[in-house]
Amino acid sequence: MPPARTVRHQGSITLELIIAFAVASLVLTSVIMLLGSSDALAFEREFAERSVAQELIDDARAASTSDFALFTSTASTSVRDRIPYYATLSAQSITPCVLELASSATSTGGVGDGVGFSTWLADISLSQALGGDCEYAAATSTWSGFTAQKSVAFSGTSLDALSGYEYFGLPASPYFAIVNGVTPVTFTNGFALPTVTHALDAAFVNGQPYVFAAVASSTQQFAVISVQDPQSPTLAAPLRLNGITATGTDAEGYHITYFDKHAYVSTRYIIGAQPELHIIDVSDPTHPFELGSVNTDTTINAMALRARLVNKSIRTYLYAATTYDTRELAVYDVTDPAHVSLAQSVDLPGTQDGDSLAIQGGTLYLGRASNTAGPELYAFDISSSSATPRIIGSAEVASKDITALIPMGNLLFVGATNDGASNRMLEVWDISNPAHMTLHTALKVPGLILGGIEYARGQVFALDASTLHTYVGN
Repeated sequence: MPPARTVRHQGSITLELIIAFAVASLVLTSVIMLLGSSDALAFEREFAERSVAQELIDDARAASTSDFALFTSTASTSVRDRIPYYATLSAQSITPCVLELASSATSTGGVGDGVGFSTWLADISLSQALGGDCEYAAATSTWSGFTAQKSVAFSGTSLDALSGYEYFGLPASPYFAIVNGVTPVTFTNGFALPTVTHALDAAFVNGQPYVFAAVASSTQQFAVISVQDPQSPTLAAPLRLNGITATGTDAEGYHITYFDKHAYVSTRYIIGAQPELHIIDVSDPTHPFELGSVNTDTTINAMALRARLVNKSIRTYLYAATTYDTRELAVYDVTDPAHVSLAQSVDLPGTQDGDSLAIQGGTLYLGRASNTAGPELYAFDISSSSATPRIIGSAEVASKDITALIPMGNLLFVGATNDGASNRMLEVWDISNPAHMTLHTALKVPGLILGGIEYARGQVFALDASTLHTYVGN
């Protein structure tokens, strides 16, 4: 089949209400150059090709829901005025919140090269659910290597980025820091948290930025930090998790994720059937309250949430990387926070823990602890919310724990620790074909902390035991 002429739409995002979810479609003004024969038959065929290709895009947009994981590449044939047309529609994730749809149509045996269209669909509903913590720009570099931008002396325990700011947990008072690009912000009000945080997640709620913290306390495991004024943050609301009577490190706040005006907070595994996963309503971040909890019988090392369309109703699923020997990947239905249930799980070979995970489109990436008997990096198909996640690819990362994963289009940024602090790595993997993931480039970052990488605005931040590094690709 001859190559199709591609017409790319470019312009501003518009919103469409489709099945109660807002989906923004980046639709661009187009100019179509009709090449080939100038006779009437050629013109009619190329006009029909244009119509077929455009209809594929329009139909896909009209059929779209909040569930971008359902988009797949297709091929079809149609007949117009007794002339057969061959058409294709492909879907590719540009970022975890942006999908590119490309269509092409060619008249079989016709005159001319055919015609194609492409458009971006921005998943506004997902971005809103993530509190704006989502990239819209595709990676502008091939990341064949790393170029250091700036390093700042910094000792942190956790990090997250949002809208030009990076937020950090610190090992000593004030236990919290804000960096604007690469410049630490001075707190003019002397703000300090009462103790260390194990994890942070920043999000916009009701148009204002907040940082949600999993706190290293067995009596106040959750905190909300208001950061509207970066120089004068305030502790908006501390909270003790319900149902926990244990003391010690297992009962501390350990991991946290924000999704759709809820904070999901986990502790480590607690002996004695106490709840390790808690769901908190933060629709008013200054007055949070717990909606429900569940005993997971495991430590959740990482989690991500998605709203999925199931039998014409929206359900919310929490995907978790866990320490449970027979379900390193667990999927919880958290649609009703008061009645959380284990929906699906995957038992991977060996007993190594699930340490990290991330979702892009219909693919989930899972990182495991170093496994001498098998791979540490997995790709799962999660496009069917009613089916158990299916392994579509895996890769060996020798002698490394995969403690951080950030997908960005065809690239996967990986934090690889273990085998000695001096050998910890920041890696970039090619995931253009998740069934055959390949190492693209790697950089040694001695002392890289667990989960210590973040991607924002085309830059990668890497936090080691004493320094915050900023890199761009080349």
